Amino acid sequence: MSITSDNGSNVLKLTSLFEDYTRLHFQEWRVFKASEQHVPCLAHVLNLAVQAILGKEGLAAQAPADAEFLDVDDDEGDLEGEQLIRASISEDEPEDAVADQPDVPPTVLNILVTTVGTMENSSMTQRALVKLRKGIVKIRRSPPRLEKFKEAQLLRNPTRTKGLCPKLDVCTRWGSTYDMIERALQCKDAYVTVLVEDDLNELILEDMEWRRLTSLRNLLHKFDHLTTQACASKKYATIPLTIIIYNKIMSIIEDFLQADGDRTPDLCRGVRAAYDKLKKYYTNTDSTPIYAVATALHPAMRFKYWAQEEWEPA
Repeated sequence: MSITSDNGSNVLKLTSLFEDYTRLHFQEWRVFKASEQHVPCLAHVLNLAVQAILGKEGLAAQAPADAEFLDVDDDEGDLEGEQLIRASISEDEPEDAVADQPDVPPTVLNILVTTVGTMENSSMTQRALVKLRKGIVKIRRSPPRLEKFKEAQLLRNPTRTKGLCPKLDVCTRWGSTYDMIERALQCKDAYVTVLVEDDLNELILEDMEWRRLTSLRNLLHKFDHLTTQACASKKYATIPLTIIIYNKIMSIIEDFLQADGDRTPDLCRGVRAAYDKLKKYYTNTDSTPIYAVATALHPAMRFKYWAQEEWEPA
């Protein structure tokens, strides 16, 4: 038996208490050993690696927290999530007046009042993310701009029946930064059109900034793909895939750091921080037989996997 979860202090306390309980009530061979049988959630670990890339050790451009109230449903165009902002900030009010509005969540204030001028010493990727987030907030909090954003997409693609909404990332939602950049690149022309027409030129990204976001998107896509694999099944355990996914993402990171091309120093720092984070969890897989046994028992892999990977017998 094993317990799979994140590494929250409450969970660690629970597994420790459960181990104490089993030692009191069961024979030794049935005792739950937290150090061996508490399995970190792989998708959660991959998200921690992504946060390391975006965090202070890397790009220093982590997604804001608790921005769920900014959600706009892409299919229904529901603007309920925007009511908190529109109730407190009039489109006609100067942006400086935002700070006087007590009902506006601090996260939105941070995005709205961060100006490009305050980012002079930051990296280009960091500046690009700041400008993109602020531009998205400007569009999402304004019904006219949001409608214009959708119409601009339909003009460029008449086969579409409904325009998409821009996405804003939030650090507590796995893969949201990847989703935000992917949607922005998908709707790049519409984004630029709205900002130009509304005289928000300072938020328009330069070509090099779009290229930096594209590079970041390409990297985050690999994490997103493997996270989807780790969460793919609701009926079957995915623990047999853990070692395979760890090996894949570690190889991806190593290849990235060794490859030639557009590898900016800030992104390399972030990737190294992600590598260090993953290595900590990857090394811990040796402390329990669960991963090896699960892989060996998987009907599609069994011991062939270890032979193909040229693992030496224990």
